[in-house]
Amino acid sequence: MSRPRKAILAGTIVLVTLYAGASAYFAGIIVAFNTNSLEQDRQNLGIEGPAQFGLPEPEDVRVDTGGAVLAGWLFRNPARKRCAVIISHGHTGTRYGALKYAPIFFERGCAVLTLDARHHGESTGEYGTYGYYESQDLAEATGWLAQQLGITTQEIGLVGESMGASISMLAAARLPDGPAFVLADSCFRSLPAILSYQGEKQYGPVVLGLLPGALLIADLRADFDASEVSPEDAAAKLHVPVILIHSSSDEYTPPEHSAAIFERLPDERKALHITNWGATHGRSIDTNYGSYAALVSAFLDQYVPAFARPQALAR
Repeated sequence: MSRPRKAILAGTIVLVTLYAGASAYFAGIIVAFNTNSLEQDRQNLGIEGPAQFGLPEPEDVRVDTGGAVLAGWLFRNPARKRCAVIISHGHTGTRYGALKYAPIFFERGCAVLTLDARHHGESTGEYGTYGYYESQDLAEATGWLAQQLGITTQEIGLVGESMGASISMLAAARLPDGPAFVLADSCFRSLPAILSYQGEKQYGPVVLGLLPGALLIADLRADFDASEVSPEDAAAKLHVPVILIHSSSDEYTPPEHSAAIFERLPDERKALHITNWGATHGRSIDTNYGSYAALVSAFLDQYVPAFARPQALAR
């Protein structure tokens, strides 16, 4: 072999090795990311406990989904209405991040279940897959909760923020009879889309060339298919009420993602609210709780009568 050919071969091997190494590094960031412990999340969010949100002492629960054991809190409601919600938190968070949504539903007499997603908090799971396996977990947890409360899965709403919104949308599409409704706050349209957007924003355009390799390695490492993590595609399969809420000033996930999901929803029982309260990603409810709760309440009153507010609690 001539010297120029040897140089080209050596250069090619170096480039391939560098590409593979960089792709493996980003694959680790995608599926083997660091998460907060329950206590770290509590401190980061400045939460004392569930009582801060008007909730009673919860039952510590463990839900075995077959693929993971999810840790969580079950708040049984003394009103004992035939309604409940499961609230899913965002990326790297825990069930503490879900508590802020609970009062909207607990005040309506509904039970509330908050769970740490797999690979988060006190739940098991070596990798996070943004809804691929988590949606299976949530579908199983919905059946578990229905049995616990003596109700049907159609009387359980799915609520989620960011990654939790993706999980909720994908889980809703898995449930044969569907949940009562879905509330998706700050949802991304698909995993490849948000990784491309955030990857370029954080690391520059070069990451777009690395993303195909990173996703291939991530898929192999965590045994999943990133292309199937698509709330936008799941939306097209849903025939339940869906409310999407997204801040117009969200710089992490552009509100256009929720708009794209909204356009795919075939059912007329849907609503899209792009808030202009100056909130950052997933913080619309923190920025203006009263207006946020009013949006959700109006939606429930119109499309989910089983979740009607009890007269004794009406404001």
